[in-house]
Amino acid sequence: MTIDWKQAVEFLIVITGLLSVYFAVKEDNRTWSIGIVNALLFAVVFYSQRFYINIGLQALYVIYNLYSWRMWLRGGPKHAPPNAVLSAPTATPRAAWLLLLLAIAAFTLLFGWVFAAFTDGRLTYGDALTTALSLVAQYALTRKWLENWWIWIAANLIYLRLFVASEAYWLAALQIAYIALSYSGWARWRADIRRRATASQPAVDGNR
Repeated sequence: MTIDWKQAVEFLIVITGLLSVYFAVKEDNRTWSIGIVNALLFAVVFYSQRFYINIGLQALYVIYNLYSWRMWLRGGPKHAPPNAVLSAPTATPRAAWLLLLLAIAAFTLLFGWVFAAFTDGRLTYGDALTTALSLVAQYALTRKWLENWWIWIAANLIYLRLFVASEAYWLAALQIAYIALSYSGWARWRADIRRRATASQPAVDGNR
């Protein structure tokens, strides 16, 4: 059986994509280096399918993966000692939700309009929405906000439709795996948050 270059690239995307999400669930810094490789491979596929907004997204991913890698190694924005682990997962702050939703809406409308008006891109608003969701999810993941996994799931559901429409069935199947892994990540991180909350509660003295 002959395998063309697109099939080979898609296969590598599946492998690196699954590994990247697996290590993110485990809070392992290897998620970022593998994520860079995955982004470069995705850029090749998106170019062949004329999803131009997502090509730009992959370039941003490379930059943001490097930034996130540094953040997790150095302990976050407050710059803990080198090689410290970023603080444990937390729920997304309520004040951040409005900004996240506004960012998704603004990026979707702006990117969708620009690429619909000035390129021959396909499904530009769907392309723009996946880009906006992915950028916001990546931001939330870097900060270890629990709900980043639900934003990823929303993006993966739309990607699933786009890849089926493009007959990129390997990549469509990958989105299903991403959804399952994202749910696993949410469950694991939520359990960690609850465990730490329970451990921080003062012990009850039954003799009092």
